[in-house]
Amino acid sequence: MLRRSPRTGMSLASLWLALKTDLACNQAPLDRLTVAVFRLGQYAITKPAPVRVAWSILDLVYTRLLIGAELPPQVRCGPRLTLLHAGRGVIVHPDVRLGADARISHRVTIGIRRERRRGVCLHYRRQPALAARRRVTGPAVGPATARRRHSAARPASRPVK
Repeated sequence: MLRRSPRTGMSLASLWLALKTDLACNQAPLDRLTVAVFRLGQYAITKPAPVRVAWSILDLVYTRLLIGAELPPQVRCGPRLTLLHAGRGVIVHPDVRLGADARISHRVTIGIRRERRRGVCLHYRRQPALAARRRVTGPAVGPATARRRHSAARPASRPVK
C-alpha cells in the first residue's frame, strides 16, 4: 500500500509514484484520465480548501456526470489500479480497501454490508478482477474474481439463486 497521512491523504511523492504505475497499466486515454482524477482526489483530500474545491469540481463534472462513477478519495487502493472502459458506472464505498493490481470493469459496485451497526470492510488481494454488472458486498478477503451467473462451470440443472 502507498504511504498515507493519518487522514488517508497521500504525499506528493506517493501521488507521483501511484500515477506513474497506474498510467502504465491503463491503455486508453479516458481510463488514464479517470484513474488520474481518482488519485488526485486522494492527494487533495488533506490539502487546503482551494485544492479540495478544484478537485471537487473536476470530480463532479468528469467522474460523476460524464463517466457516471463514484470513486471517493477515501478508498485505500494499492498500485496499478486498472479501470476498464474509463470506470463507467463503477461505484465504490469509501471504506473499501483494494490491494495491488486491482482490475475493475464497468458497472461494478463494491460496497460494505452493515452488521449490527459495524461496517465490514472489503480487502481484495492478489490481482482481483471484477467483471461487468457485479455487486460485491460483505466480508471478502483474498482473490475476488466475479463470474457471470450462467457460467459453463456451473451445472445446468442447478437452480440459480
